[in-house]
Amino acid sequence: MEERKRGRPVKFSKEYMVKMKAVYSGTKAGDRHIQNHFYQACSFPEIMKYHKEHPIDNFDFLYKDETHFKETIFTELGRTSDFIYQYCSKKEADEYIINLAKEICIFAKNENNKITSRMVERLIREDRKELKDKLKGEPNN
Repeated sequence: MEERKRGRPVKFSKEYMVKMKAVYSGTKAGDRHIQNHFYQACSFPEIMKYHKEHPIDNFDFLYKDETHFKETIFTELGRTSDFIYQYCSKKEADEYIINLAKEICIFAKNENNKITSRMVERLIREDRKELKDKLKGEPNN
């Protein structure tokens, strides 16, 4: 029996990573950095577009301006979107992460919750794990 490797499993081929490095951050960026940018790009435009059309209450928890936003949260939302898209439509994946972003902003607005990015990341990962268990367990998938 092979021993399981530490860290996230490889998702992209080496050739694809070279292409992404050229697009996202240049050749000096590490693989994790490049992958994070990729996943941010899976969530950021959809959530921003929704917010412009239907303002999200307390959205400044996630995004203040172009240089001050919760990159790790957008990365985790992008990972969730990418996972859902394997089983559902792009529209359904987008709707799911938009609703998740709205819930995060509402949760962060509560004065009793001293919520941190790290806590939100953990919540999104737990949610994604539950989704994986649910979607992979369905007989049609």
